[in-house]
Amino acid sequence: YLTTRGTLLSAIHILAKRPELQRSLQKEVDKVIGRNENPRLSDRKKCPLLEAVVMETLRYISHAPVLILHATSQSTTIGGYTVTKDTVIIPNVWTMHHSDKYWDEPFSFKPERFLDEDGQLLPATHPVRKRFAAFGLGKRSCIGEVFAKSRIFLFLSSLMQMATISEPAENDLLDFDPRKMAPGIVLQPQEYKIIGRSFGKEGPLQPLLKLEHDLVNRLANPGSDALLSAAPFLPYLTTRGTLLSAIHILAKRPELQKSLQREVDEVIGRDQEPKLSDQKNCPLMGAVVMETLRYISHVPVLILHATSQSTIIGGYYVEKDTVIVPNVWAMHHSEKYWDDPFSFKPERFLDREGQLLPATNPIRKRFAAFGLGKRSCIGEVFAKSRIFLFLSSLMQMATIAEPEGKPLPDLDPRNMVPGAALQPQEYDIIPNSWTMHHSEKYWDDPFSFKPERFLDEDGQLLPATDPVRKRFASFGLGKRSCIGEVFAKSRIFLFLSSLMQMATIAEPEGKRLPDLDPRKMIPGIVLQPQEYEVRILMR
Repeated sequence: YLTTRGTLLSAIHILAKRPELQRSLQKEVDKVIGRNENPRLSDRKKCPLLEAVVMETLRYISHAPVLILHATSQSTTIGGYTVTKDTVIIPNVWTMHHSDKYWDEPFSFKPERFLDEDGQLLPATHPVRKRFAAFGLGKRSCIGEVFAKSRIFLFLSSLMQMATISEPAENDLLDFDPRKMAPGIVLQPQEYKIIGRSFGKEGPLQPLLKLEHDLVNRLANPGSDALLSAAPFLPYLTTRGTLLSAIHILAKRPELQKSLQREVDEVIGRDQEPKLSDQKNCPLMGAVVMETLRYISHVPVLILHATSQSTIIGGYYVEKDTVIVPNVWAMHHSEKYWDDPFSFKPERFLDREGQLLPATNPIRKRFAAFGLGKRSCIGEVFAKSRIFLFLSSLMQMATIAEPEGKPLPDLDPRNMVPGAALQPQEYDIIPNSWTMHHSEKYWDDPFSFKPERFLDEDGQLLPATDPVRKRFASFGLGKRSCIGEVFAKSRIFLFLSSLMQMATIAEPEGKRLPDLDPRKMIPGIVLQPQEYEVRILMR
């Protein structure tokens, strides 16, 4: 959405300033598609000028200035510089697309650079095309490339078919400068005004002019809409990555897990649901969350900024309007600012009394998982709240353990899966319901068979809201509990009620049946009892 929006708004601005180019596009569209037919994706290959305009717009604005982070698989030398194995690489597309070394007049808008002498689009194998990296290159190029290009083509071809874009009479439109884009997750053009004029097709033009009006007047503010459109997406990725990473880490640190469980039991108890108001009373949980966020640094680079004036930082001269990429991953793993940065130490966020350090503490001020200052992430409170409620509920009800016979490797933040937000590698754990069901902490005499524990004083089944019932997790808990629960319970009930209706079960004569011990079940995907013999006496 953000890439398509930025490209369309930029293309409209550029075309308004270039009436000759706009007329050439209109001629091409009229010739290939006509005035009365709707554009189709199959028309793209017959509209080389429009394709060249789209590609040059994408190069010129370079709205996604840096691509997904990579890492070197081995040590190498590039341009005389030694790059060690596992070095994080930030592909800087904006610089690539505006380099005098690779592009003739890179800050001039020239769609003809993508056309041959006959006005046809250069083939993908051409050196000029191979330098174009708006959607990345190779196997890891953006999966949304075809979708975005298709939407851009259909919109612009429809626009050229039905309208002419011109500058407002009362306000000259400034030339479009890619160095003055509004910063954000994806760079956006500055707000501007245009006029749309029809070719005389008043009816069909109105919906398009309304769309243009909406694009300029409703979406041209790059602040709120960019943040709001990204808000539901980023908190999901950051929360997911944090939770998966925390579960991995806790499975490897049983002592830390026990400490968290003690804190949760003391503050929240076993029978109460966690509340957001409990956060301030759970300093260890807060420290674990913060250290997880620091350790994994799942959003490795923050929103791009630009210098408002020329300055000198660390002996380096930085010009006004220089694009700044805040590298949080490097900040969070620097030995200059953190003791043993590649070790997971939640205690670094606690004082001597085990309380969370105040926000004014130097250590807390180095923590920038959600950015810093006025432009910090608006999803911070939402994400932290979800993480706290999930982890406190998990510690209240379960113990996470490594799979038997398959030790879990330590979580290394240098081996995270790259993406919009870094994610941990796939792993297996055991949400240990066996331990939950046989813990003296939660059950009285857990290795004794006592069905009466599920009955009240009147012999009625305890309600589902009773604390005892809430600890029962044979089919899991919550929305992701086993979908076969009702089916399985129904079959078990019908079998046992029919058996009790027709027969009595007895031990074999002269051969005493040992007590069933759940600790001696036959291991497997599902535990099974040892083989035994009984007598069935019909009633």
